[in-house]
Order: sequence, then C-alpha cells, then structure tokens
Amino acid sequence: MKLSLEQIVSLVVNNINSLGLGASTLNLSGDLQKGINLDLQLREMKIASGQLEGVQVDDLHLQVEGLPVGGTLAQIQEQAEICVRRLLVRVNADLINSFLESEAVQAELRRNAPVEVRGLRLVFAGEKVTIRGEVRKLITFPFAIELSFQPTPENGLKIVFANFWAADMVPLPSMARRLIMSFVKQKLSSAKGLEGVIEITDDYLVVNPWSKVPLRVNARFKRFGVEENYFILELGPNAQYQNPAPQPVAPPPAPAPKPTPPPYDGPSLLPFCPAAMRN
Repeated sequence: MKLSLEQIVSLVVNNINSLGLGASTLNLSGDLQKGINLDLQLREMKIASGQLEGVQVDDLHLQVEGLPVGGTLAQIQEQAEICVRRLLVRVNADLINSFLESEAVQAELRRNAPVEVRGLRLVFAGEKVTIRGEVRKLITFPFAIELSFQPTPENGLKIVFANFWAADMVPLPSMARRLIMSFVKQKLSSAKGLEGVIEITDDYLVVNPWSKVPLRVNARFKRFGVEENYFILELGPNAQYQNPAPQPVAPPPAPAPKPTPPPYDGPSLLPFCPAAMRN
C-alpha cells in the first residue's frame, strides 16, 4: 500500500474530524525525496463521538519525521519516527463505569466468574480509586479494592491493588483475594493480543504497550494517576529528545576589597613632629 502526500494529509484531517476535534494546527515540511515532517498540535479538545466519547485531550503535540511520500507501510514503519512532545489525556470515570455496566462485561462475568458479581463500578475520592461491587455465593456481601497508580521506571503503567475490603470493615480473606486475582489473571492471559503487554501478580498489574506499537515512537509516561473524577495520563519525549533548560551563568566574583586601616581617632601627632618633617 502506497500513500501520496495528499492521502497522508487527508488521512490525518479526516481522523481529526471523525473524533470531533477542532482548533488544531498541522504543519508540513521537508521534501519529496527525504520525506515529510509533520507537526500536529491540539489543545483542550473533547472526543465527541464513538466509544471514546468522554475522553478529553488537554494538550497534544506530535512530531513525525521522515515520513516517506508514496512509501509502503513497511517503509513508513522503518523510516518514520513519531516523537510525542506532549500528550495530556483525561478519561472520565463515567466512561469506564459505562463499560463495566455494559452487557458484554456482565455476560462475561456471568459466564466465567467463580462467584456471582453484581454492581461492579469505580468510585473516585480525591486521588484514590476504589473498585466496588457485591459478591454472592450462599450469602451476599459488598467488597472494595483500593487502587493506586504510577508510571514505572521501565516506561510502563502500574496499577497497585493496595487493599481488599469486605463490607468496608474487615480485610478480605487472603483466599478470596487469591480467587479474585486468579480470575483476573486467567482472563488477561487468554485475551488475544496481550502477550508481553501485561504482567500481573496478586499485588499489582503492569501494562507495557510499546511492543505492540507498529511504528517507531519516542514517548515516555510522565504521569499516571487520578484527579477528581478523571484518570490522568501524561506523556512526553525520552530524555535525549528534550532540550535541556539553559543553565544560569554565574557572574564573575567581585574583586576582594583592599584592606584599609581603621581610622585613627586619637590625638594628632603633627605638633610633636620635627620641623623638617612638617615641611
């Protein structure tokens, strides 16, 4: 498959319009021989259509270098490089809860969960997120799993299962905790396309998506957490692509003042000097 310059521009613009994004800037430079450089910037945009409705892009700055004009997909993957100068995304909790309440998720739980799970949802409070729901097996009791979030040194996203509670009063028994995590591991390990992307233990889950990205991308997770009713995800370039901040130049040290004797405030010695010295 070959793409002309007109097709590249049309593809970018059409995708921006289909997501309901506006007020964007798109700059092209370079030449037909060496490849096209693309600079795309968006600010304060909300995706207003499709399954991603409710995602807010506060700031986006992408630079694509060496995009071959009329090249095949393989040539684009080999030559072009995307640098994420800045990407700040907010995901509304309502979007995630609507997914958890969807019939597809509910059918999956009914089909495969070892116990009946009801009312699964996320509750946001400050910088904390809690998964809440009810478990029914002979008896029904509510449960809660407290989560925390952070980027990893290996450029992944880490979700920590901080605490498991039963009825918001007592820690969930370790056997129940292992049962829950065993079910999660089973579903994630069997999901198509997630091989090498997700690592999960009884205490945390790490997502490292870069092996599945088909293009050369220079990006690093800078922030992953919660603010009010939103998940926050911020990316920027790796260190070698960042312009170092100019270092202030220290002014040269001032020369040390010459020592001066303290003023003499005693009686004058002039009248006692010999006449020759006075002249």
